[in-house]
Amino acid sequence: MGKENDMCMIIYKPKNIAFNIKKIKDGWYLNSDGAGYGVLTKNGIFIKKGIMKLEELLDEISIINKHYLYQDIVLHLRAVSSGIKDKIFTHPFILSPGKEIVMQRWTDQPVLFHNGTICSIGNSIESDTYHLAKILGRIWEKCKNKDNIKDILKLINDKFVVIFPNEIWIHRLTKSKDGCYYTCYYTNEYTF
Repeated sequence: MGKENDMCMIIYKPKNIAFNIKKIKDGWYLNSDGAGYGVLTKNGIFIKKGIMKLEELLDEISIINKHYLYQDIVLHLRAVSSGIKDKIFTHPFILSPGKEIVMQRWTDQPVLFHNGTICSIGNSIESDTYHLAKILGRIWEKCKNKDNIKDILKLINDKFVVIFPNEIWIHRLTKSKDGCYYTCYYTNEYTF
């Protein structure tokens, strides 16, 4: 496996599709440094992060598959490549210029999921994605323009998902036979 396969997993689950439990368990095997998810609803975006045990994640997925089948949901499994292993650096991150990190809340701000490493902005404590969310938060605060955010992320060219208040934008994820979109090698059906 190459370096790209060694960091993080993002799964985008469109409406009317359940998460594949086996793929999540397999993904956790290589990406067990924490998890979080975001749900796009007609009432806003709900996020929950800081899930640090597989059993807790599977409980969340069971609830999601039962009660939120009709919602678009993005799940992130973290493999530390920048910053420390801590629940505060699990994804998603709200695009905000401040230092506030929340574990669970409703928001009308876009939220960011990232698979990759941006060496120039992370450090040994704080993750690169944490810093990227603050930078993008400043831009969002000034103009509230989705296309600006998308263009910046396309230039970085890692794998991203952004939940905006009325859309989910995915960059460089691949659709699997199960209907979900994945990063890394997880789209190869023979690996499951």
